[in-house]
Amino acid sequence: MNIKSLRIFLQNVQRNKLLMKLILKSNKNKFDIILIQEISWFIIQQIPSTISEERKNIIEASYYLFWMLSTRNLNIENDYPRVITYVNIKLTKLCFSLCKNISSY
Repeated sequence: MNIKSLRIFLQNVQRNKLLMKLILKSNKNKFDIILIQEISWFIIQQIPSTISEERKNIIEASYYLFWMLSTRNLNIENDYPRVITYVNIKLTKLCFSLCKNISSY
């Protein structure tokens, strides 16, 4: 696959899930990479903890058709990334991955 240019879009959605959905849905053919700032994190499940009696929350951002979600590990509770990256699925042949040495937390 030969790419001559990447089209990248950045937007602060101020934790508005509807705005985030609209951006991703309407820009699937316009942009290759979309960076979303101040996303809405939500609990998808609670699991038993191995170290305490309290249950541990599993937190995720939304997944959308035509987009691959890329973010750092969510291993520290209440310290979630403020920006996440959605990569258009048409770039899957490039084997996109998050490079920790160039991304800032």
